[in-house]
Amino acid sequence: MISIDCEMTGLDVARAAVISIGAIDLKNPERRIYIEMRPFEDAFIDDESIAYCGYTREALQELKLSQTEGLTLLKNFLDESDERNVVGQNVTFDVMFLNRAFERAGVDCKIPYRVLDLHSMVCSKLLLNKEPIPMEEKKSQLDLDSLLNMAGIPDEPMPHNAMTGALSAAEVYFRLIEGRAVLPEFSQFEFKL
Repeated sequence: MISIDCEMTGLDVARAAVISIGAIDLKNPERRIYIEMRPFEDAFIDDESIAYCGYTREALQELKLSQTEGLTLLKNFLDESDERNVVGQNVTFDVMFLNRAFERAGVDCKIPYRVLDLHSMVCSKLLLNKEPIPMEEKKSQLDLDSLLNMAGIPDEPMPHNAMTGALSAAEVYFRLIEGRAVLPEFSQFEFKL
């Protein structure tokens, strides 16, 4: 299983570009990859979206890898993994973007749509324990920071970074499913979940 997180230039899968990817092989958590790549030509760029993950329009153009180069690195990482199943927070969104990016760049790779979404997993745990799901305006309020806090970990630092997101999702997964803290980046935080 792979913990994965992406940062994009916007929220529209048809027009925005993936600009950074963090991935961790959960069977071997030391096996990781972080990729930053320039947006494809004519990609929609929302200034608020890129600022959220610490980029400016100028900084995006200075990134060394093209979409094809970056996505080929991810394909190679996935090819060397035992499986392509992914886990993450709202990870279906990332998978949609990645699969569209692979297609657009002509990289022969596809991530399966059957994913393990941390939001659903934590909601299931709360329901099994007869605990309420935190709601506001009739919607769940369990974002990644909420899940991290439930696991005993502080909020994800700003600006958001795809590798930090992938690491955070991996640690929540380990604490939730395996009942243990695993990644050294989070060893100072008391185990919860």
